Amino acid sequence: MEPTLSTAATETLAPVAETKRRRIKELLPPGGQRKHGIPGPNAATDFAVVQVGTVGNISVSYDSALGPQGLALSQQFLSVAVAPYNDMQVIFGIPGAAVRVTVASVSDKNDGSGGAYHFGCDFTSGGSLFLDATFASTTVNPLDLLVGLYVAELSECFMGAQGKGWGCEASNGEGLSRYCAEQETPPGTMNHFATGAIWAQAGYPNWVDRTEFTDRDHVSIGCAMVYLYWMRWLGFTVPEITQAGGATLAANYTALTGKTTAWQDLQTALFGMTVSSDNPFPLNLRSGQLLFYRDRTRNGTGDVNTPSLIGSGGWQQYTRLFSDGTGAIYAVNTAGQLLFYRDSTRSGTNDINSPSVIGQGGWQSMKFLFSDGPGIIYAVNPEGQLLFYRDNTQNGTGDVNSPSVIGQGGWQQFTHLFYGGNGIIYAVNPEGQLLFYRDNTQNGTGDVNSPSVIGQGGWQAMKFLFGGGQGIIYAVPV
Repeated sequence: MEPTLSTAATETLAPVAETKRRRIKELLPPGGQRKHGIPGPNAATDFAVVQVGTVGNISVSYDSALGPQGLALSQQFLSVAVAPYNDMQVIFGIPGAAVRVTVASVSDKNDGSGGAYHFGCDFTSGGSLFLDATFASTTVNPLDLLVGLYVAELSECFMGAQGKGWGCEASNGEGLSRYCAEQETPPGTMNHFATGAIWAQAGYPNWVDRTEFTDRDHVSIGCAMVYLYWMRWLGFTVPEITQAGGATLAANYTALTGKTTAWQDLQTALFGMTVSSDNPFPLNLRSGQLLFYRDRTRNGTGDVNTPSLIGSGGWQQYTRLFSDGTGAIYAVNTAGQLLFYRDSTRSGTNDINSPSVIGQGGWQSMKFLFSDGPGIIYAVNPEGQLLFYRDNTQNGTGDVNSPSVIGQGGWQQFTHLFYGGNGIIYAVNPEGQLLFYRDNTQNGTGDVNSPSVIGQGGWQAMKFLFGGGQGIIYAVPV
């Protein structure tokens, strides 16, 4: 759904008994504070709120006192608010409900240092989220920081609705909310909110076997943060950890591992380490894991060396593995079946270890196998024909065993064959020329037997050759 924008109508927030007597659920960085008097006796009147728009379950407003910068930031946020919301639904394993987000001058500095707050641990009592404006931030991207504040409070609404023991005003739940915020933002965005080192400086007190019933103690929150990164280091996905629940971190550990030695095992894992951040654990890659990397800038300045684990093991068995670019991942197993996986979040937080079989056999015999967009699969069979398959459902229920022949022969001669996006297929012939083909129809009725030569020679010397879309070709010489 596209956002609907309005800058004229003043919004009246639904009353949620927002009185000062009601204890707020807050996110604050170490040393941070809200400006005096926020929230007031009736938080709905603290700010001159103007509605910016609504998308899905998310209504976004801003305090008009923030002026054009506040409006611009809120509009930018509205355009990105849905993806983190959908990620929380996957992570917690439940559907969400309506939330009302207000961007306001919570700190009076407009740099995010006032954090965020809301009033309850579910969507009914806590669905009004107040986020400190971030446009004055000079250390991290303002929009990324605002998303982090949003996720920290939004995740707490999901905790109460899920009802599996995460306390949004307790150390285990506050740790999880901050952990989710770190996962949904680029590395370093939430550094000012880090608490792992504070726990270490306090002497590593045991907040694993017991839970501190406050979201204001950075020592116990730091313990929770380190614990959660430890679980990821052990190979558990974010949905697995979150949906295991537990009123204590020890209970969560037992649900995940079947063991009752959480505190002792964490101490052993940390032996010899220096805890100077929320995540002291080195990258722990194992054979057969599926990793997710994000090139956030896509301009050559990014750093994509820190992956997320989204498949715990066994992926090394496949003879082919490729994606259609929309979160569908196709694999061919040793029995020649075509398997379908869906990475529904495409954020590095998903768990995609449960495939569906959508092709019954014979796929291991294909010389080339790749996708060129949503549900489109191209293959070259042993006879050298170019085949076109369509996965019509793209949900794991399809049957893609009936191809159309769109290239009559000779396709097995190529040393490389790969897609370029929008029906473009590139090939390297035995003479080392780079050929350009266009599948104009992309529906199985095309004839793609007449190429153009766009590279005169030497392409056969490439070990890897693949397309990146929009005319981009990547190559690795032998």
